[in-house]
Amino acid sequence: MKAVFDSSSIFEAIIQGKIRILNEGFTTTLAPYELGNIIWKRVKLHGDISEIEALKLWKLIAKTLNLMQIIDIKGHEEEILKISMKLELTFYDSAYINLAKTNNIPLITEDEKLRRKAEKIVKTYSINEL
Repeated sequence: MKAVFDSSSIFEAIIQGKIRILNEGFTTTLAPYELGNIIWKRVKLHGDISEIEALKLWKLIAKTLNLMQIIDIKGHEEEILKISMKLELTFYDSAYINLAKTNNIPLITEDEKLRRKAEKIVKTYSINEL
C-alpha cells in the first residue's frame, strides 16, 4: 500500500499477521532502530516475550522491512525540525509526517498522540482501518 508506516504500525501489522499491508509501503531509516527498541521494551520492561522470541521476531521484522521502501531522511532535517517544533512532537515522529507530506500519501500509525497532531498536516489511519 502506498502509505508511510511508522514503527508502531509496522509492529502491529506483524503482530496481527497483516504483513501484506506493508508491501510497497514507505518508512524511514529510523524505523529499524525504533522497532528494535519496541522489542527491547517487550523483553526487558514488559516481560511478555522471551529473548529467544525477540530474536525470532527481529528476523521477521528484518524480512518485512525488505518489502518496504526505506527512505533516508538526509536532506530533510530542517523541514522535519520545523514540523517537530510546530506540532510539539519528537524529531522521529516528525520524520514520518514529513515523509507522508512530501509524497502526498497517508501516515499509518497506532500512536494516538502522533495521529491527532499529524492530522493537521496529513491524512492518518491505523492498521485496523486499512
